[in-house]
Amino acid sequence: MKTPTSLHRLVGAAVDACQAEGYQVTIFDPYFIEITDGVQVLQMGIGSSFGFAPINTQCSVANDKTRTLLLLKRAGFTVTEGQCFFTFHHPHALSGQLPADALVYAQALGYPVFAKPNAGSLSKLAAKVYSPEELTNQITAIEPTDRLLRVERPIDLPEYRMVMIDGEFQYSCRKEIPTITGDGIHSVEALIAAFNTQAATRAQTMNEPFEPLNLHSTYLQNQLQEQGIGLDSILKQGTQLTLTPTPIARQGGTKQAYSETISEATRNWLEQVGKTLNLRVFGLDVFAKGPIDDPDNLIILEANHNPIHRHVPEPKVVYMMRLVVRKYFEEQRIIRASL
Repeated sequence: MKTPTSLHRLVGAAVDACQAEGYQVTIFDPYFIEITDGVQVLQMGIGSSFGFAPINTQCSVANDKTRTLLLLKRAGFTVTEGQCFFTFHHPHALSGQLPADALVYAQALGYPVFAKPNAGSLSKLAAKVYSPEELTNQITAIEPTDRLLRVERPIDLPEYRMVMIDGEFQYSCRKEIPTITGDGIHSVEALIAAFNTQAATRAQTMNEPFEPLNLHSTYLQNQLQEQGIGLDSILKQGTQLTLTPTPIARQGGTKQAYSETISEATRNWLEQVGKTLNLRVFGLDVFAKGPIDDPDNLIILEANHNPIHRHVPEPKVVYMMRLVVRKYFEEQRIIRASL
């Protein structure tokens, strides 16, 4: 049976994987399915706590960025520099954990700094802030969704995503920040409009959401100010302007340098990351000082316990789905047999 094109791409890949493995699938809507081998039942989906990594433990430390990095640093991994603070005056906060302390810490790091929710994902509410006023506004923006935020020192290095399943390396790719390049003819505003159109079309073909870039975002205004130009300025031939502080896929960020091979040294390094965090399926975001085949070049930004594989070839996504659901149902059969 051909998978309906209206399904979210991950749900569609899961349906294809289950049909190839002989599992029965019930499609509730484009974002939620139920799978069974005739005995055990499993739900998978987007926009919920179900996800697509059922062989991971239900409670994952990866939901807590600060404790993830704490565990990894204790195990000897190099991680990004930063600290965690409350977004409000929590009555049980320890000394140095209040919003005012975040401002003191940011001043010590030196602006600009990154500020983001401690439990966030998909770069939501992650921002590069350039002043105490901007950080205060960012804390206020995060507070309704997360009681904690992280303040980090920015790292100006290439960022990569690497994915593992049970010690088996799956793929890596370089995450590209949305950027426009001047042609000496069009204004910044016109180039951004063209970028939005192209990115929206690309997102539509992937059945993914897209948020047009805000011409008046604080980050973009700071970038324009640094270059001494405005939205109506003609961007010089070859001049690049980054549009967001992070490689946000829903705002046009892309992934390049896709590869399904890695050195044994980095694979071993990734396997130890998984063991440290008790994760069987994970995506690891790292900054790279040099080739990623040398783990000494890698600085860990964060771990994701439910990677969504944007810009990954569909056959590879289906392969990973098959691997995960097969492991899940095989292990459930072993558990039932032991009872």
